[in-house]
Amino acid sequence: MQTRKELVNEFMMLYEHEFHEKLSYEQAYAECMDMFILGKILFRPVSKADVKALEKSDES
Repeated sequence: MQTRKELVNEFMMLYEHEFHEKLSYEQAYAECMDMFILGKILFRPVSKADVKALEKSDES
């Protein structure tokens, strides 16, 4: 398992390769945390109540 520092350093390399711009460790860590939080929001479990509410709103 990789350490947090290794993951952030890997992100820094990927970011530089993709955008041709270097990030500081602090910037890269902040970007990683933002992506993690977004992932938690987007991929949260959907309850049956959520599905029913969505189906009900589609019928309107």
